[in-house]
Amino acid sequence: GSSICVHSTRPQATISEHFLRQHDLKFRRPPEIPESKCEEMNHFKVAFKYSDGLSKEAISSGTKRLINKIGDVIRSGEEVDIWFGIGRLVGKGRHVAFIFNTSYIPESMLQAYNL
Repeated sequence: GSSICVHSTRPQATISEHFLRQHDLKFRRPPEIPESKCEEMNHFKVAFKYSDGLSKEAISSGTKRLINKIGDVIRSGEEVDIWFGIGRLVGKGRHVAFIFNTSYIPESMLQAYNL
């Protein structure tokens, strides 16, 4: 059989290896947080749930262009700080990270990390 183990209740973000290679960027996963499975963005679900008539192709094309532009800007050496509602995507010196808003981190984790 198989089992699922939960190692942490702290939210985590992973930057795709393809994105990092494509834009020659660096991302360091904190060692105390184990790697986890990621779900690819479902453009059909996004188009259906969040837009008024945009097609899956329009959502897919738009998000790919936006993500590539963000990667290009970080690769160029520009500093990036983009608010996503639950946290910030930051890029500086070809390093990229996602910093969650502390309201999404359980109180016990905040105390453990002195946040």
